[in-house]
Amino acid sequence: MTRRENRDLRRLATTNAVNGLAIGIIGPLMAYWFARRFGEHPAAIGPALALAFLLAAFGTVLTRRLGERLGTVASVVGMRTIGLVALLATPLVPRFGEAVALYALRAVFNQGTAGARQAIAASLTRPERRGLAASVQSLSLQLPRAVGPVIGGSLIGGGHYVLPFLIGAVLQGLYLILYWRFFGGLDAAEA
Repeated sequence: MTRRENRDLRRLATTNAVNGLAIGIIGPLMAYWFARRFGEHPAAIGPALALAFLLAAFGTVLTRRLGERLGTVASVVGMRTIGLVALLATPLVPRFGEAVALYALRAVFNQGTAGARQAIAASLTRPERRGLAASVQSLSLQLPRAVGPVIGGSLIGGGHYVLPFLIGAVLQGLYLILYWRFFGGLDAAEA
């Protein structure tokens, strides 16, 4: 049993590392991107980001409801696929309001899955190893996420307003493929 759990934790770390890097390239820099791309000031950007974070809370309700119907992993992959489409569209729109709307949509479908992803991580081990699973979940996400702003900030600072989104989207797509491949079977076990 420990061997299977360790394999699943390595898979979790791999998927989270890809996800963390993708998040880090764009997520922490959205205010900077809005300012550089659209010339907006913090007085406009702050409320836009707050609205996105508020709407993300509703994504958790949606994730739960979809999870009951489709399975937890399928709901995570489905919702984050919608978030991936919003990520790809964001740098292509010409106006600040449209970009904010896409950012908020992405927040609903990406951040709204956080609880479900934590539950999946916890289900990979026996109860006495759940602390380890939570640590792997957090560490494997946060370390690559810390590297991402260096990449994204350099690109945005150099006037590349689309490339960080494309790199993030490729990484998010890889994350979704790996997540489904590694954990998709868990939905059958839920049924």
